[in-house]
Amino acid sequence: MAITTGQVATAATAATSATALCTIPPGACNVVLAATGGTALVGPTPASTAQSLSISNSFAVVPGAAPTSFVTFNGSKGTGLSVLSASTAATATVSFLISTES
Repeated sequence: MAITTGQVATAATAATSATALCTIPPGACNVVLAATGGTALVGPTPASTAQSLSISNSFAVVPGAAPTSFVTFNGSKGTGLSVLSASTAATATVSFLISTES
């Protein structure tokens, strides 16, 4: 089993200035996300500058709430995750843990 952890802080709120959070590897894995500071919006890293992270293609990771988690399966191709702060009044810090069965 391999475990990857990290943390990213961002005050960016403009959808086009999302901060890279992590890369989810191909195949089966478990992903756990937790936030401190402000609420964070987490979603797929935009494939080009013509795309952006928004409330319609992301999910909220709320400080003080239970960590957000999800699993991927063997056929998964992997992807990047990016993060925005949901509020201009707070910096959002998101911690991640990714475990794989490699």
